[in-house]
Amino acid sequence: MRVEEIHENASYMLVGILDDYLSDEKIALLTECQLKISLRPQKDIIVWSYNDKLMHVSSSSVESYQKMEYLVTYDCLFEKQLLNISKIDSLYKKVLEEKDIFFPYTLTVLDRFSDQSVVSSGILSAKYQDIETKPIDLGYDYKHQIVAVFEIPWIFRSLKWHWISEAVFLVAFVCCLIWQWRWMKMTWQNAIVQTMGMAHLEHELKKPLGVIVSAISRIVGKGNQELTVNERNSLRMANARLEKMADVMDTMLVALKTSSLTLRRERLDLQAELDMVVDMFKNIKSRVQIQVHVAEQLAYPLLDKVYFHCVVVNLIDNGIKYGGDNPEIIVNCSQENSNFVLSVTDQGVGIPRKELKRIFRQFYRVKDERVSCKTGFGLGLTFVKKVVDAYHGEIKVESELGRGSTFTVILPLNKENDESIVC
Repeated sequence: MRVEEIHENASYMLVGILDDYLSDEKIALLTECQLKISLRPQKDIIVWSYNDKLMHVSSSSVESYQKMEYLVTYDCLFEKQLLNISKIDSLYKKVLEEKDIFFPYTLTVLDRFSDQSVVSSGILSAKYQDIETKPIDLGYDYKHQIVAVFEIPWIFRSLKWHWISEAVFLVAFVCCLIWQWRWMKMTWQNAIVQTMGMAHLEHELKKPLGVIVSAISRIVGKGNQELTVNERNSLRMANARLEKMADVMDTMLVALKTSSLTLRRERLDLQAELDMVVDMFKNIKSRVQIQVHVAEQLAYPLLDKVYFHCVVVNLIDNGIKYGGDNPEIIVNCSQENSNFVLSVTDQGVGIPRKELKRIFRQFYRVKDERVSCKTGFGLGLTFVKKVVDAYHGEIKVESELGRGSTFTVILPLNKENDESIVC
């Protein structure tokens, strides 16, 4: 039987038992207390008397008469201390057992205003008071109520907690399914992105290799003849391509295989390093315009030469790649407090605001037709971020669609924070 059914049946049976008990006791009170109650329709009142008391209320309905008879009988019993709670308990227990309700309970008469116990058939359990019947009003003068408080058996309490635990488990199970589905989806997407990235990587390696092989083959095929101007230009182009390919390979190996970055600071001729990078890009794309500004106090900063070269190459390469037919790049180097600040600005296609937090993810490329048509494999900015993290520095991006982007790298110039960083 469910808890709701126990509550409903127990309340209904208690009303019936009280009716029977008070009806039986009224007969005895007719002589012992001279209890008299009558309905006088002509005067529209109900009159009753007991123990030399005479009282009345304004009413002439049969229902009101029956209710007053019920209440007055209780008043008389309680005043004469004839209320037998044990008898009510015995009658109640008998009808409960007939309905297969064997749970322990306690009958209690309460004051309606103070909610204090007036009389009880037993001691209430302070720990378990799980079912309480609807309060039944008793008495016209005394304003009492009677309730039955049941203790739910251990098996019912266990089931309640079992249901709660099952619900918690179900919620946790659903959350795990959602998490696993999202993890599988992310893994699948990463696999696709990595496959595409490796395809771009292959393309980036094959193209410069093809140029180099073609140029060198023409030169070697001429034997000992003196090199012409075009041949020298071909060699310069091949050299630039080799340097670019070396940078790509360095980026790839560090981002995909190397587990840590260790900084090795040295005095860096900043202007010479940047001039070398600019010459390399101009040999690859002659129409590119790159402006370099270096603050005077930054002539020879303490930086890692290899990683600084890779950071500058990647940032300028991005600016050129997405800068249109005649890309313009501005490189600024300055010092703020004890930090080295490098900024690279382009006038390219720009980056959507929602993509700014994702561009440093491995193999990630902005979902834009103007970007997807360009060669690349989404590792350059990932590598730049790892170098900045090795310095315990910071990288910021400001971008506006159609007007370009500015990448700002802030690196501490002191050595205190230098350490290897797990990639």
